[in-house]
This record gives sequence, C-alpha cells and structure tokens, in this order.
Amino acid sequence: MESKHPMCKASAIATSALALTGPFVVTGIFLTVSRGQGILSTATADYVALFVSAAITPICISRLPLGVGKRTALAVLVTPALFVALVVFSYAFVGTVFDDWL
Repeated sequence: MESKHPMCKASAIATSALALTGPFVVTGIFLTVSRGQGILSTATADYVALFVSAAITPICISRLPLGVGKRTALAVLVTPALFVALVVFSYAFVGTVFDDWL
C-alpha cells in the first residue's frame, strides 16, 4: 500500500538513498579510522564492520512504504550483492587511500 502524500515520497527517496550510500560511507569511515590510527586493524574487525555496514540496507528497506513481501524480496536480493560490493569497495579503498594492495 503506497502513500500519495508528498512527504512520504520524499522520505522514501531519502531512505532509499541512505540504503544505497550509507553502507559505503560507514565502511569508508571505519577503514579510515582503523587503518589511520592503527586500531582495530584486524580481519575480524573488518568483517564485523562489513556486516554492520551491510545491515544498514535491510533496516532502511524495512522502512520503505511497500508491502511486506516486496520489502522482504528486496532485502533478500540486495543484501548479498551489497556485501560483495562492500568487499570490493574495501579492497579498493584500502589500496587507493593507504597504498596497501593485496
């Protein structure tokens, strides 16, 4: 059941934008802090940060004005692809910013 109210559309657009960009921003901030300060610079911390970052998207999807089935399907399809994109982003980010390529 979609709403016709303009604020609901604006809110849905903002939520969608956060769902797509938020995980990359959080991952970039974590990698900058952990590598720049030398704290939490372990593989385990990196994977925890990736899972936390990837969790932003399903949380945002759950707030969209869509039916439960559509939100569930969207979260199930987008989250694994997002996690792969975050891993690639992390490797590229660390390699580019800190010149630490694998």
